[in-house]
Amino acid sequence: MTLVSLHLGTDQGLQTNVSNAALTNDSSSHLKSDQPLHERIVVSIVIIIIALAGTMGNLITLVTIAKVKELRKQSTHLFIANLAIADLLLLLIGTPTIVTSMIRNEWLFGQDICNLVAIALSTTSTVSLVQIMVIAINRYCVIVDAKIAPRVFKGWKNGAIILGIWTFMTFSQVMPALGVYEDTFYTYSPRVYQCLLRLPPGKLTHVSYTVMVFYFMIQLAILTCYSLITVKVRNSRKRIHTHYNSGNQQTENT
Repeated sequence: MTLVSLHLGTDQGLQTNVSNAALTNDSSSHLKSDQPLHERIVVSIVIIIIALAGTMGNLITLVTIAKVKELRKQSTHLFIANLAIADLLLLLIGTPTIVTSMIRNEWLFGQDICNLVAIALSTTSTVSLVQIMVIAINRYCVIVDAKIAPRVFKGWKNGAIILGIWTFMTFSQVMPALGVYEDTFYTYSPRVYQCLLRLPPGKLTHVSYTVMVFYFMIQLAILTCYSLITVKVRNSRKRIHTHYNSGNQQTENT
């Protein structure tokens, strides 16, 4: 499934319809947006500023984890490093293509690059989301059920989890570009200045529902893990507070 924005085979915001034949000869590149140039320039500047800040932040995270040996030994920091890599790739790939398309008001890079960029952006965004869920599960195991953590998050298993996330998400995004699904492909959308998955109307409801369930399950897992962690921390704090008060009372009585 592709978790980047989905849109119908018939796009009311476009004056030119895109078909499979048009896809093969890159005619989708001439699609234009109605947004004024000055607005596109302002938005592009904002995007560049955010991208620079995000790039610096992720690079600092990666350098810090790489330099501190103790951090590299902890599974949580390895997952954070993977999250930083995914975010960094998203910024480095998405920003130049989106800003260029926004300023020029067209797609300049051809259909092959359109496929690659769409796959990369979809993959990195979903990897980031799933990695956040894995970090939440990892924190739950470490804080709430410490017996599970060494069995699940240790040594080569951390690498296997990271590799599994990237492999599954990349595989799921490549399928439309290979023509596996009928009438489903990546094409440039001037609404968002990037290449998105174009679906036939008959498939849109099913895919949208699947995407919503996928997102909901991930968000539910994250919320559940941190809720249980909060309950555990509060209970521990209450026990410590009770023990401290009982100790003071015994001292006063003696």
